Amino acid sequence: MTPASPAQDAPEASAELTPSHEQALLRKGEQLRESVQILQRRDHRFFLTMAILAAITVFLGFFPTYFQKPLEPLLPLPPSPKLATLLLIHGAVMTAYILFYVLQTAMAGTGRKALHMTLGWASVVFIPAISILGTMAVIQGARLGHKQIWPDLETNG
Repeated sequence: MTPASPAQDAPEASAELTPSHEQALLRKGEQLRESVQILQRRDHRFFLTMAILAAITVFLGFFPTYFQKPLEPLLPLPPSPKLATLLLIHGAVMTAYILFYVLQTAMAGTGRKALHMTLGWASVVFIPAISILGTMAVIQGARLGHKQIWPDLETNG
């Protein structure tokens, strides 16, 4: 038995596509591109929505202890706790990072990828700053006697 040569197995490939076949292939390609773009827009909306929700969650969660402080002279609010300067700096850096995260997500979603990538280098500053300031804040809290983060449910119940 002799193996068949590839030329014998393949049908005639020399037949050219007719204009109607070319148009059909172009329509299929356009439909595929449109469906991919729809999925990409949906993804971008999802990620931007999640970034905004993260920012809102951070704002609401830290409002009583951090974000309310500047509003106390203007609104009748109960006084927030006095924070050490280190915690104020840590809060400012974290707030800037969360806003930067929303901005980066929005830029990627609107097709401003070059600016998104250029500004992405700012994370080279944010990540170490957050790590160092967070560690310093924990050490300072431990020195001041704050030994636990979560409430003790057995003694509060």
